[in-house]
Amino acid sequence: MNDKITINKLSIQKNFNDNAKTYDSVASIQKKCAKLLVDLLIKNFPDFIPLTIADLGAGTGYVTEYLLKFYPDSRYFLNDFALAMLDITRDKFKNYSNIHYNSNDIETLNLDYQDLIISNFALQWTTNLELIIQNLRLRSRILVFSTLLSGTFKEWSDLYQDFGLPRPISDYPTQKELEDYCLSLKPENYLFRCEDFSMTFDSPLAFASYLKMLGANTNITGSENHYLREIIKNHHLPIKTNYKIFFAILEGR
Repeated sequence: MNDKITINKLSIQKNFNDNAKTYDSVASIQKKCAKLLVDLLIKNFPDFIPLTIADLGAGTGYVTEYLLKFYPDSRYFLNDFALAMLDITRDKFKNYSNIHYNSNDIETLNLDYQDLIISNFALQWTTNLELIIQNLRLRSRILVFSTLLSGTFKEWSDLYQDFGLPRPISDYPTQKELEDYCLSLKPENYLFRCEDFSMTFDSPLAFASYLKMLGANTNITGSENHYLREIIKNHHLPIKTNYKIFFAILEGR
C-alpha cells in the first residue's frame, strides 16, 4: 500500500478552517457515512458499552451526534485539526458536560487508551495511513473508521488527463490493500465494508465549488489553479463522479 502521500498539513488546516461554516451545507455523503459507521458498530457489537470514546477528525460532530443516542453517559474526547470546525461542534454540544475537546494533528496526538476510537472521513488526510491505523488500533479496544479508496473522483481525474494536465487526486489505497493491512494487525474480530456514493454536478466549476465548501480543495491551490481554469474553460458538460469508501471495525485488546 502506498502509505506515504505528500500532504500539506497547513493547507489542509487552513482550508477546513476557512470553510467550516459551509461544510454542513454540502457534507451529505459525510453525514451518511457517519451514520453508517455507528450503525455498523451497534449492529455488530450490541453489548459493547464504551466508557471512553475518542472521535478523531470530529469535524462538526456528526459521529458524536449519532453515538450520543446509544452511549449518552460515555466520556467523549473530540479532536479536529481545524479549530473553526471544532468551535461549531462545541456550540452544538454546549449542554453536554461529558464531552471534551482538543485541536491537534491526529498523527502527533498523545491519546490515552480508549474503549472506542472512531474516525469518519479523516484518515485520508494523514501522511502514513498504515502507521496511524496501527497506532489507533493499539490505543483502543475497538477501532472504527472510514477512509477513501482508490477510484474516488476518478472521473474528475480522468478529465484532467484528457486535457493533458496532471492528476488532481491523491493515490488512495485499494480495498484489498486496506483489508490485507488491517488483517495483518491480527484483530480478534473485524468487519469490512465498501460503499460507492455517486454525485452529479452541472459543471467543473460546480464540482470545484463543492470541494471548496467542504474544505477539501487542498489540491486546488497555487499553480493548480491554472489547471482548474483550463478545465472550466474547456469542459461545459455535467460531471458524474463517485466517492469510494472503505469502512472497518477492528476489535482487539
